Amino acid sequence: MIHVPFRSLALAPLRSSGRGLAVALGLAVLLGLAPRATAASGDDPALESLRDTRAKAVAANSEGRVGDAVDALSDAVRRACEELATRPYDDRSSELADAVEYALVTLLSQLSVTGNRTYLTERLDGVSIDPVHGPSHALLAWIRERELEELGPLHHFEFAGPFDNERGAGLDRLPPAATEPDAVSYAGKLRDVVWRRTPQVAPRFGEVRFGKLIDPWNQACVVARTWVRSDGAREALLYLGATSEARAWVDGEQVVALLGERALRTDSVAVPIELDAGWNEIAILVGGEDGAPAFVARLAERGTARPLQLEHVAERPEGAQVHVLEARAPRSADPLDAPGARRRALADDTADGWLRRSRLADFYRPTPEAEHPGRAEAERAFELDPDSIEVRMRRASALEPTGSAAERDVNPWLRAVDDVLASDPNQPWALRQRARHSIVNQPLVQRALEELERALTRNPDDMQSLGLRVSILDSLGRSAEADRDRHRMLDLPRATLWPLYRAAAATVLSSADPLATQILEDAYASTQDTSYLSALAWRSDVFDREGESAADRVVRLARLTLEKDPWNGTPLVRAAYDLIGLGENDRALALVDEALELAPERATTHRWRARALVADGDIENAVAALERLLELDFSAEDDRRLLDHLRASGVEPFHAPYLEPLADVIARTTALEPSEPTPTGSGGGDGASREVLLSRVVVDVQPDGTAQRYYRQVVRVLTERGARDLDRVPFGAYGNQEVRVLTANVLGPDGEERGARTGRSSYGIVVDLPPLSVGDVIDLEWRVDDLRPTFFGHYFGFRSGFAPDPSVPTRESEIVLRTTPELPLRTHARGGVGAPQVVALEGGGEELTWRLDDLAPVRSEPLMPPATELLPTVQASSYASWDAFGTWWWDLIEEEIKVSPQMRDKVRELTADATTQAERLRAIYDFVVTDIRYNAWEFGVHGYQPYSAPVIYSRGFGDCKDKAILLRAMLSEVGIEAWPVLIDAQDRRQIEDHELALVEHFNHCIAYVPAQEGLPEMFLDGTARHHPLGVLPQMDAGARVLVVKEGGIEERTVPFGEAAANSWRLDIEAKLFADGGATIGLRRTSLGREGATDRARFDGSADEREETAKQLLARLFGPIAGGVQITTSDLDDLATPVSISMMVGAEQLARPTADGMEIPVSLDRLGLLRTAATVGADERRTDLLLTAPSSRTIRVVHILPETLAPADAPESVELRCEDATYTLTISLHATGWIVEESFALLSNRVPVERYAAFREFAARVDEAQSAVLVARTAQ
Repeated sequence: MIHVPFRSLALAPLRSSGRGLAVALGLAVLLGLAPRATAASGDDPALESLRDTRAKAVAANSEGRVGDAVDALSDAVRRACEELATRPYDDRSSELADAVEYALVTLLSQLSVTGNRTYLTERLDGVSIDPVHGPSHALLAWIRERELEELGPLHHFEFAGPFDNERGAGLDRLPPAATEPDAVSYAGKLRDVVWRRTPQVAPRFGEVRFGKLIDPWNQACVVARTWVRSDGAREALLYLGATSEARAWVDGEQVVALLGERALRTDSVAVPIELDAGWNEIAILVGGEDGAPAFVARLAERGTARPLQLEHVAERPEGAQVHVLEARAPRSADPLDAPGARRRALADDTADGWLRRSRLADFYRPTPEAEHPGRAEAERAFELDPDSIEVRMRRASALEPTGSAAERDVNPWLRAVDDVLASDPNQPWALRQRARHSIVNQPLVQRALEELERALTRNPDDMQSLGLRVSILDSLGRSAEADRDRHRMLDLPRATLWPLYRAAAATVLSSADPLATQILEDAYASTQDTSYLSALAWRSDVFDREGESAADRVVRLARLTLEKDPWNGTPLVRAAYDLIGLGENDRALALVDEALELAPERATTHRWRARALVADGDIENAVAALERLLELDFSAEDDRRLLDHLRASGVEPFHAPYLEPLADVIARTTALEPSEPTPTGSGGGDGASREVLLSRVVVDVQPDGTAQRYYRQVVRVLTERGARDLDRVPFGAYGNQEVRVLTANVLGPDGEERGARTGRSSYGIVVDLPPLSVGDVIDLEWRVDDLRPTFFGHYFGFRSGFAPDPSVPTRESEIVLRTTPELPLRTHARGGVGAPQVVALEGGGEELTWRLDDLAPVRSEPLMPPATELLPTVQASSYASWDAFGTWWWDLIEEEIKVSPQMRDKVRELTADATTQAERLRAIYDFVVTDIRYNAWEFGVHGYQPYSAPVIYSRGFGDCKDKAILLRAMLSEVGIEAWPVLIDAQDRRQIEDHELALVEHFNHCIAYVPAQEGLPEMFLDGTARHHPLGVLPQMDAGARVLVVKEGGIEERTVPFGEAAANSWRLDIEAKLFADGGATIGLRRTSLGREGATDRARFDGSADEREETAKQLLARLFGPIAGGVQITTSDLDDLATPVSISMMVGAEQLARPTADGMEIPVSLDRLGLLRTAATVGADERRTDLLLTAPSSRTIRVVHILPETLAPADAPESVELRCEDATYTLTISLHATGWIVEESFALLSNRVPVERYAAFREFAARVDEAQSAVLVARTAQ
């Protein structure tokens, strides 16, 4: 196994997650320079040469010249190994071998940033190291995967599991298979489990990964045992690496306990053990929490670490024993103590020795991830040698923060990076780290681009800096510049060394370009990443074989993928899924059965076997497969329902009555006459690229709230653009749903029918349509079925529009709901939809059918309401009322609203000086929004269920629901009533339709304080880090909300707030020079939401504040000359208005003329016509959605040069419409003008009937703001 994992890279638009960006750009840990030669090694030229070359190579690597570094160092390793082969085994040769191991560690880490697995293998081809030098020999064998078996990895195991490992309990208590090793079966995590064997085929890199063999694999642990035969008693080493936690025993004696979540690394620790003559039992208990249990183990001689290739078997040999396992405290030993370079580094207490310890700990990961392997050692090296730039870089790498954004402290890392830049201001590696911080944690995009430009000035061929810059440019929409950099990346002299970067940059190439194909082939060859194999599979010019059917192609891809991970039956199961879609059910079953041979107790595989049998019409065996599945996983309610359905209703699917020939659809819909345009449409579909002939949605609701959904869309291509738009069609589903494509065909105008190719992506299923032409008709049918009830119990919620794509016409659209009497539904239709046609179903349910014909396309308008407000929709809910839903949620959260003793102490501390309820409320609110970090949970039960208030308080972070619960609990301690509130956060508030109680209406949770003694009513958003009490974020303003109380719900509306309460003001003094430049003093004050925006904007270090100020000032005054002097009020004091003062020089505030200068009247133009009122007054069809009311005032005192005097100025202006006001006043003073302009947005929404007046207002504001002040030479 290559110890530093290579990761796939995508130069995608930037995301909010800092760690996600680091992974996406392949920015690996830089290992720094080799230790300086000591006096003892000065007599060894080979050792000196290797260390010197390594130092130069690492220096080159830090400059971005990775290819030069790898070439030089790999050549040096080759020479050192050739020298090593001539020497006897002694201390001198061991020291050289350890230096080779260290050099190989460096090479692997350097190449990890390139994503190129095979380059080092090719560079070291023919190099050999005698096994007597165990660690370096082993590392070379791991690099050259084909030599792996020489190390004797242990992979023949008998194992039992999964057992429960919730919060690591399985490693503490020990599962029954450890304490009762001879039992026939055991109570496992979900079902009884027995001993079974790992597959006979050797796993890749010797990694025993149980995630492919057990189900479920999360929060689970496994007991594994093997018997090793030794020809005599011997001292040995057990090399072990594990993901999460592990314990190991030899003949019943615990030899190691690896506790704490950790990363899987080969040879992570070396454990001394004793082997007896004959058979020895080695048992390993491995557990995972968030990840699947896995380990990698091998044996070696105690002294030299020479690999031991001992026979080992999974079946207990005759006469061998099984042992009861007991948990004991782990041995006290340095986890980094292992033969080779690690032990040599431990013996060196110099800065170089600690530096080596840090790098090796970072590489082998012998300690839990929470202890940050290598960090403490890097800090010690820095204490001993703070002036070394190599030590500084290693320390900065070790301090790089991990975890979620809310849990990361970036400041120590940034200070360490800045220490590197203090020694070398243009060091490329450090500049890239700074650029990453600028875009991820602030974001200051322009600053990041400047830092990358400095790095590229130092090394124009720095692939990593180019790749990062491409991502930034893409995120800014500067596609042309990004594409230029992509071409540059492809043209670099050593571009082939960077297959992942090349593959990402290749998006600039045409799909038909042979170079694009070659790059994908190189990426697969270099990384063995099967995602590139899948990408190549889409390219018929590469992957197709003459005469090969689509089914053969699917199987071949599965086989190629399986070669890279022989224990993973998932490619076989996925191929079976695709074969079912192709009608190749027999072949699908054969692949599923093969996957079951690998993992006979994998419930997922039995699930797909059952579905293949259903597709084949073999209901009897499908029932048997489902029965076996439920034996393995009794919680699989979705499969239990399918089993009941098969037993009760035979084979006909629920959607069978809604199937009809494509010819009938075409004939019927083509005969429809266009109707009058809809109020929001352009009518008739003229100019549309395609048209939807039929959209059909059929939903079959079950008593437990799950549903089966059948969809059909028939689309006709009208233009070449329409053909391009439909190249690939994705079909997605939520995590608790299954999607199946039933039909994907294209019918040409000549009657020829062509099939599409179906594949999988991270999104779900993708249908790759054949090349399309005008007149082609695409016929798509698919199913989306719920696999289990949602977290909300027996709840069904449904929202659907009639137009699959509102931008094109839809000829016929139909929505059908099939209800069940056990789960009554309330329905609601809007947007001109009439009452449904109702047909009674057998069993007491009803079929409700809504139908609309000839839906005209909707014309897109700037700032228009969303489709959910404008278009015809149908909704359904199983909740009888909002009170019913509110009661359910209150019952869920009530038990979590508790107050711990620690919380009571904190409340007393916070309110000790408060004398009024308002002061107590403010103190508690400020604590929750500032001291309790905000984390957004995206998955799982906690999407609606909060943690308990004491847990939230003790760990110091939570999501929106958690903060609302914590506010209520803490406020209750001072007698203030507060309730949680469900709200739909929107940046621009649409009209909200709460006719039905649908969970989908809400995405956020805040708190409500009703009016009570000493307090007015108010809403509190616990996630609003920078908002003072009583001020809500823009996303909350104007929302219709549900206040959830013990007795039910209360519907209320969040106020927008007055414009004056959410305002900012700029007071500017501009001293102008004759060349148009100026010295500017500025004071910005802000209140309400605008104050919160400024707090967030200027939060951070002094450098970050200066960068923010530069961006703000450049927008007002153009290019800035020199630095910025900036002072702020206390931004952490939420109760105080924000005040920010700045001094700066502007290069060109005014435009010089022949006899004076022109100065813009407005320094910050609103541009209302360009941004909001672009559509003509008579053309607007929808309301205009704006932000919440706010206001701004800018007052500028212009001081002219002594040689100039005011000559001309526009008249003052006062403008007003129902939705906004604007005033402009201009007056003279002794040396220039005073210009003051104010704008107030009074409404968040401009109705169509007021749009003409608003547009006229916008035009006049634009005209007023475009005027100039004219100064001429003084007479």
